[in-house]
Amino acid sequence: MAFSLCELLDHLSKRPHMWVGTVSFATIQAYLHGLATGLRYAGMEYTPDEYISAAESRGWDPGGSIGILRDVKRRGLSDEEMVRELIAVESDAYSRMLTRLERQKN
Repeated sequence: MAFSLCELLDHLSKRPHMWVGTVSFATIQAYLHGLATGLRYAGMEYTPDEYISAAESRGWDPGGSIGILRDVKRRGLSDEEMVRELIAVESDAYSRMLTRLERQKN
C-alpha cells in the first residue's frame, strides 16, 4: 500500500512504535532525518523558513542547530509529548512545502 507524504506522517503520529520500534525523541528524529534525505533526492525539501513557521505556529522556538529539542525539554514534556510535537512540526513543515510546490506548478 502506498501512502502520500501527509498520510505517512499521520500514520507515524498515531502509531510511531510500528515505524521505529522503541519510541523516543531520538528514534523519531532519526526516522524523520532518513525520510527527509529520501525526499530530498526526489526534489522535495522544506525550506528553513517553512520549518521555522511550522514550529512557531505550534508555539516553539526553533532557534539553534537542534530545532525544537531545547524548547520542548525546557518545558518539561514527556518523551511521548516530545515525539508528538516533533512529528507535528515536521508534518506542518512538509504541508507548507507541498503548498509551495503546488503553487509553483500553477
